[in-house]
Amino acid sequence: MRLLKTMWRVFSKKTALAAALLALVLAILILPGLFQTAGLVANLGAAARQSVDTTGVIETEIHLRSGSAERTARIYQTDTRGPKTAILFIPGLTPNGILNPRFVAVARSLAKSGYVVITPRLTGFDHFRLDPVAVEEIGFWYGQMRERPWFELRKAGIIGVSVGGTLALLAAARQPECRNLDFIVSIGGYRDLWRCQQRWFSNTRGVDSHGSYPVQYYGKWILMLTALDAMRNRQDHDRLEQALTDLVVTAKTSLTPSSLSAEGGLWYNLALGQQNENRALLAQISDQLQERLQSLSPGEELSAITCPVFLVHGAYDELIPADETLELESLLTSTQPVTLLTPAISHTHPLLDKMSFWSRSKALAEGAFFLYRFVRAS
Repeated sequence: MRLLKTMWRVFSKKTALAAALLALVLAILILPGLFQTAGLVANLGAAARQSVDTTGVIETEIHLRSGSAERTARIYQTDTRGPKTAILFIPGLTPNGILNPRFVAVARSLAKSGYVVITPRLTGFDHFRLDPVAVEEIGFWYGQMRERPWFELRKAGIIGVSVGGTLALLAAARQPECRNLDFIVSIGGYRDLWRCQQRWFSNTRGVDSHGSYPVQYYGKWILMLTALDAMRNRQDHDRLEQALTDLVVTAKTSLTPSSLSAEGGLWYNLALGQQNENRALLAQISDQLQERLQSLSPGEELSAITCPVFLVHGAYDELIPADETLELESLLTSTQPVTLLTPAISHTHPLLDKMSFWSRSKALAEGAFFLYRFVRAS
C-alpha cells in the first residue's frame, strides 16, 4: 500500500510537471498571438468608427520611377525597433482612392497594430477605371517593398479590397515579383467580372444604398466609365464622364438629356436605369469591355499560389455576391484558404450597429478567430 502511495505521488508530480510544461509551451505559442489579435480587433474597431488614434503613426509619401512613369504610394508605420511585417494594401474603386477616409482609417489601424502599410496609387483607380496594367503595378510595388531597405523586413504580403482583392490574387499568380509572398487577404473580391457585369446591367433592383439607386448601379457606372472611350462625340464624352463620376461619388448628377446628342442620351438613360431601351448600347459596351473583363477574371492560374490566403466577404453583399469568393476559394488548389463569410459587413462597410446583440456577438467571435489565424500567418 505504501509503495502504491509513493508511486502515485511520483506519478502525480510528474503529471503536474508535464501539465505545467504543456501550459507554458501553449502560453508561449498562443498568448502572443492572442494579445496581437486583441490589439488588431480593437484598432480595426476604431477604424470602423473613424476614430483611430494616430499618435505615433508616421505617414509619408514616396515617388519611384518605373520606366518613363512615376509611381506614388503612401506609407503608414510606427517608430518601433525590430523587424516588421509589410503589407501592400490595395484599395477598391472608391472615391478619393488611397485617400478615402475609410481606407486611410484601416491603413492607420494596421500601422497601430505593428505593420508597415504601403498604399499605392494604381493606374485608373483614381478615375474609377478598370485597367489590367494595375496587376503589373501591384507586382512592381511588392518587388520594391521586398528589395528596398526602408525597414527591417520580417514578412510581407498583400491585402486587397473589392476589385483590389482579386487583383492581389492575380498579381500573386502572374507577377514574378510576387513569388515570395507570405500571405494574401482578399476582402469582397470577385471571381468572374463578366458575370458581375451582367448582374450590374440587369433590371434587378437591390438594396437602395445610393439614394434612389440600387447598389448594383455603382458597378454599372464604373463599367460605363471604363467603356466611355467608345463614344465618338467628344462633348458628350466629357459631360458623361463628369456625370458618371458624380453618380459614383454622390449618386447625383446635374446633367440633363437635353444637353446631349442622341447617342449621349442613350448613355444617360442607361446610367439611370432604362436598360430595356438600350440593348444595342449594352451590346456595344459589352464588346468594348469583353477582353478587359476576361483579362481581369482569374481562372486556374490561381493554383500557382501556395502561400496562406485569407478570404473575407459580406454574407449578404449586394454588389459582389458572396458566391464569387467561394468560387475563388475553389480555384486555390495549392493552398488551404481561410474563408470568412460574415453578416458584419455589406460590401466592405461595417454593419455591426444594425445587427442584434447575439448576431453581433457571434460575428465578432468568428471575426476574431479569423484575425487570430491571420496574425499567426503574418
